[in-house]
Amino acid sequence: MGRFRFAAVVLLALWAVSLWLPVIAGPDPAKHFPGWSILILGVLGFTVGKFGWFANLIIVPAWLWILVRPASQAGRQHSMRRGVAAMLTLLGVDALFWRDMYGDNGAIPIEAFGAGYYLWLISVFGTAALLWVAPRPNASPSAVME
Repeated sequence: MGRFRFAAVVLLALWAVSLWLPVIAGPDPAKHFPGWSILILGVLGFTVGKFGWFANLIIVPAWLWILVRPASQAGRQHSMRRGVAAMLTLLGVDALFWRDMYGDNGAIPIEAFGAGYYLWLISVFGTAALLWVAPRPNASPSAVME
């Protein structure tokens, strides 16, 4: 396995681990949320103008694209990979400005971010970087990470 694909597997593992670690802590000790609960509830974020959760819908196909794409198609898909990388970056930046968790009783201020939040951000920005620097088939050997 090349270094490029190995990096994608590591980022996938970080994302998976982030689902089981605490992501946010609210003012009440009962208001600590693991990553899997944010994955389930995050789809509602668009109702309050938070779109970072949608990176989850893009990141999984992006890993599949990196891991199983035929090398013969890499050149044709170069601009599309860059577009997906830009979308992941924008959605990751949106997640950086997340300050409140919303529940049935209104906004719950986020007092601290847990390790799951930071691992998720690393996996999103890391995947965007991998897509951005993905080699073209006609790239020089020094530019190819595989």
